[in-house]
Amino acid sequence: MSNLENFESEEEMKGFVLKALEIDPTKKQREFEFIQQGHSDSNPKTKKILERCGGKPEKCDLGCFKGEHHKGISQGRPEYIIRLKDKILIVELKLKSNKHESKKFDEPRSYNVDGALYYSKKQQPIYEPLGKKEKEILPWDKYFERLERKPNREIVKKVLKVAENLHNNLRNMSFDQDDKPFFISGCLIALKDKIFHSSLLKNEFDSETETLKHLKSALEREIEGEKYQHLVNELKEALENDSLTDEDAKKEDRLSSVLKVLQRDIFPLIHFSSNFDVIGEFYHEFLRYSGNDEGLGILLTPSHIAEIFTELVVLKPTDKVLDICCGTGTFLVVALSKMSENASPKTLEEAKKNLFGIEKQKKIYRLALTNMILRGDGKSNIIQGSCFKKENLEKLKENGGTDFKVGFLNPPYSQTKYPEGKFILHHLELLEKGGRMAVIVPLKLARGTKQKD
Repeated sequence: MSNLENFESEEEMKGFVLKALEIDPTKKQREFEFIQQGHSDSNPKTKKILERCGGKPEKCDLGCFKGEHHKGISQGRPEYIIRLKDKILIVELKLKSNKHESKKFDEPRSYNVDGALYYSKKQQPIYEPLGKKEKEILPWDKYFERLERKPNREIVKKVLKVAENLHNNLRNMSFDQDDKPFFISGCLIALKDKIFHSSLLKNEFDSETETLKHLKSALEREIEGEKYQHLVNELKEALENDSLTDEDAKKEDRLSSVLKVLQRDIFPLIHFSSNFDVIGEFYHEFLRYSGNDEGLGILLTPSHIAEIFTELVVLKPTDKVLDICCGTGTFLVVALSKMSENASPKTLEEAKKNLFGIEKQKKIYRLALTNMILRGDGKSNIIQGSCFKKENLEKLKENGGTDFKVGFLNPPYSQTKYPEGKFILHHLELLEKGGRMAVIVPLKLARGTKQKD
């Protein structure tokens, strides 16, 4: 039975909603911050958000982010705001059920969903609603629990479809199969640059040649430091493709079109509030559509497995983490997300310095670097080369890679010279006494029937 009913007054409606949310407005909340409409808030972050949004306008397209385009600004505020750490729950209420949402989600002042989306997009661009209708109001903490789960299946389904389409576009643009995922990662890094992101959104580039020029400039601004200069150079090399400046190509096979697809459908998911590595899944599917899983020797770790592993080892923000076969960096990405949950800003900065990886294949190594940069971490220490070579272990030490407390491993399979057991023993030797490690192994090895040692 639904707990959403018809009410005779706004006060009756608000009382019902607060009861369903399990919130008593007469008591001071210790677990979370609760703000009622018209009340001043004590949290500077929440106050800053409201100031940034201003009042709710009468008309504002879902894809519009600039205040000057708003029509009929009012001083409206959400009925309730609930903040738990860095997450916010906005509650918009209207007495009449026909004021739930408009057809285009472009009337924030008059409709509930439109208003909630208006506030949300001020923190992160929203190009279309990702939620769904529900029949019940849940207790407040249940909504925050959802943010820690895997993304909505529809979101993941959409990402996979985008990967398939982009594979076809890049094939038409004559990209080598090895360069396709690297090119996509470079585009996503460039979209982190606010100048480039805004200019692309407003269609300020007159040609594909100009778009490419600004794309390269954005990459240089986003990937700073001598440490990553080789990565910038390799990305620029991947952009030396005549098809990127072909003004006569089909619209969907042009650089600007590919960038807009990424901007609209993939980029907003980079900072999705979850331990789920959406970008890692995107890489995975893109490589699969390219027929590329075996071609590059990639054995990618599913994100949900990486998430389970971070739970098993009881990961802490202060732990030094090592993955000697890091692939595209899924374990490190998910570990960083897990470590950030209860970390202070200072501790989080330290955590970013405590992520270490080794990847033998150069083409996969550069994907790992771009993946970590996309997740807001330019401080991770990923070494390219064999994890068994002494010089690579020395490089780890030079970057602070000692006293590892946590290890993650998904070793290569069916290698004559280096069987799975050798990778596991080697990784264990690199951990400090009392360290924790989670490993993916074949069933025969786990049972002890594959290798006597």
